[in-house]
Amino acid sequence: MACTAGQKPGVAEQPGSGKLRQRKKNIADDDDDDDALLSSAAGTGICTPKQRLIFVILAVIQVGLLVGFAYVAKLKKQVAEEKDQAVVVLSEATLPAFVAEHPDGALVNFHKPGCSHCEKLAPEFEAAARELKAKGGAPLGSVNVASAPLAAARHAVERYPTMLWFREGEPVLEVSHTIRSATKLVEYVEWAGQPAVVEFEKRSELEEAVPQLRASLHKLAPPVVVGFNISEATRSSLQSTAERSRGKTVFLFIKEAAVDDPHFRAIFRDAAHDQDFNSTPDSEAVHRWVKGLLTRRPKKENSA
Repeated sequence: MACTAGQKPGVAEQPGSGKLRQRKKNIADDDDDDDALLSSAAGTGICTPKQRLIFVILAVIQVGLLVGFAYVAKLKKQVAEEKDQAVVVLSEATLPAFVAEHPDGALVNFHKPGCSHCEKLAPEFEAAARELKAKGGAPLGSVNVASAPLAAARHAVERYPTMLWFREGEPVLEVSHTIRSATKLVEYVEWAGQPAVVEFEKRSELEEAVPQLRASLHKLAPPVVVGFNISEATRSSLQSTAERSRGKTVFLFIKEAAVDDPHFRAIFRDAAHDQDFNSTPDSEAVHRWVKGLLTRRPKKENSA
């Protein structure tokens, strides 16, 4: 029996094997046609519609890959820079948790793109953050208001840059615009981190200190504000008010209280000017009361 092309002698051709060989031949012919087309295009400079479509698809894929690689590289660089920063980058979602996690104090810089003063402050703010971090001091964070407008509105921030000192999760001080260098920022944070209220264990200690307190006050000086341990609200309200009025007067807290003691007492140089606060010790009410005391000037004492 004769053998067909490609068939071994003595081996019968299997059913369907002829069709399989024909499909393989067709595929090979198609590949040869594509190679011929590409070769022809390369030689003549003329592309067929099929070739143009292939080139366009390849070009689109290449551009897409290049853009994707560039974006990934930029993202990796941004993440690496943020990890290397001492300043914590905050958003509307992360700001509340950040200040809550640092009840003893945190400084937050609100800035916006295109602000020359913000750009000038940024490296100084970062340098201060690095120094404080090395010392184990209070953390510094920043909020870009372009992407966090609600955070700025919530804290009534309208000028940029604005730096707010947070204590117990609430903004209690705004940093002066004269404080912009890393050195001054570190000094400010360390000052703001000190206790705002001086505590006395016993009431007798206050009674012994009052004569010296009065003598140390100038005639027109604001009073010393004293809180008595009537309730927990008394202590928390005094702490909040003292933080908001830091540097304007002295705040004392007495851990003991007599039956007839008020929640708060303002001690002036002249005992006749002393004032008591006996209302409910709501933080805002106490703050308004103290603010009034600080802005009011007692009458000058009559000379003998």
